[in-house]
Amino acid sequence: MNRFQYIAKHRFQILAVLGVVLVSTFLLSYLGKQLYLDRAKNRVGTGDIHEAKKRGVFVKSLKYEVIDSPSIIISGFSPFIEISYRYGLNSVHETRSLEGTCYPFKLAFKTNPSTDTSIFTLTYDLSTFDSSDAVWGYMENPTLKDTVYLEVYNIHQYRRRKLIKVWE
Repeated sequence: MNRFQYIAKHRFQILAVLGVVLVSTFLLSYLGKQLYLDRAKNRVGTGDIHEAKKRGVFVKSLKYEVIDSPSIIISGFSPFIEISYRYGLNSVHETRSLEGTCYPFKLAFKTNPSTDTSIFTLTYDLSTFDSSDAVWGYMENPTLKDTVYLEVYNIHQYRRRKLIKVWE
């Protein structure tokens, strides 16, 4: 049996496999875009100062100090104030400003400056902002009203918690 006879004999199976591949490719592409759009609706900023400057949403840098060890500088950590934004509907490279918000500014920083370190705003300090959710503090004006304290957790030193003091 040569190649053409084999194809003629099994053409229905070959077409069915090609059809399944084409339909599943289209379906996965469509679902991926819908999932991206669902996630893009909730993104409101970045913790990366370089990306904020590139997008044109950077407002100003803030000063910080590790309370227990003032000489320590946390690599990759630099708090700043940025204008909150959302990613574009079709691309993460687009920047869309938030519409209809009373609190367009936010305190931003990398929550994970390294693979073993996480940084969070203290829960009671979230009340110093004009508005907040469980993690981020939002402001009506690009100024910190008061000093804000952040917690640093290191997975290798889970019993030792450090505090970072952030101010203008």
